[in-house]
Amino acid sequence: MVKVLGSIESGIDDYWVKFKADNGSFSRGVWEECAAPGVKYKLNAATMPALLIRQSDGSFMLKYANGTTPAGSPAGANYSSCKWQDRPVGDEDTNPTPSFVGNTINDMVYYQHRLGFLAGENVVFSETSEFFNFWRNTVLDILDTDSIDVASSAPRVNKIFAAVPFNRDLILFTPTSQMVLRSGDVLSPKSIALISAADFENQASLVAPIPSANSIFFTYPNGNYVGMRELIPQPALDGAYYANDLTDNVSSYIPGPPTCLTATTHENIAVILASGNTYCYRYLIQGNERLQHSWFRFTFNDSNPSANAYAKP
Repeated sequence: MVKVLGSIESGIDDYWVKFKADNGSFSRGVWEECAAPGVKYKLNAATMPALLIRQSDGSFMLKYANGTTPAGSPAGANYSSCKWQDRPVGDEDTNPTPSFVGNTINDMVYYQHRLGFLAGENVVFSETSEFFNFWRNTVLDILDTDSIDVASSAPRVNKIFAAVPFNRDLILFTPTSQMVLRSGDVLSPKSIALISAADFENQASLVAPIPSANSIFFTYPNGNYVGMRELIPQPALDGAYYANDLTDNVSSYIPGPPTCLTATTHENIAVILASGNTYCYRYLIQGNERLQHSWFRFTFNDSNPSANAYAKP
């Protein structure tokens, strides 16, 4: 193995290569880029997100992404490709460890053929169409398909708890703000940026915001009660959003905390689960105008708060 030095002032353009003989032992061969000796290069599958795989017989299997095929799997099953990839090249300066390592992964998102993890103030995307690879494949050039690790540029320090694909944007929620992830024509590490979009307090750490038609519903704390807003883009201001308060006339109607939020555009309904009850917001839209809206509640005889106290996936 040989280290190739670049600029003396910086180690960011250094790289490592190893010789690979044609016959596997001693012969002519080629020099291949590789990871630096002694650098940590494996992700711990036991502390990474697990896989829920539908089997050919209709059942489901929950397993680590470690490349193994458990005994008892259906005939022909092969999960060797379901494995978090090792660091192929570079070191901590040229190909650093993904920022989610050592942090809690708060949410996951699929966006523009990439798998994304939210951890701390960062959003980390896999290589394009390679959902198990969060490393660069070469340190000699920055490729549009390379993995992406970008931090929030908001003036206040806030963890990112939810990411919602919406139209062409990806909306990121911190407890006190919303950001828009933007790039060029393709999602690339060369041009990615997080742009501040709005500053609305929310409960994304409890229930994930939900997109519905031309807006995103999200809850917010209102003392001992739950409020709900609707995030809507402002066409005149690129990247900016505003939020209507949908509970301003029923501010003491939904007792907190919420345990689930969902919506359906077919029936124009948003639903909040809280305190064992189902609170529904129904609205009527004609053109771009909301003509009517109302809140109502379903209470089921077998409902109780503890049965509904589950975390978001």
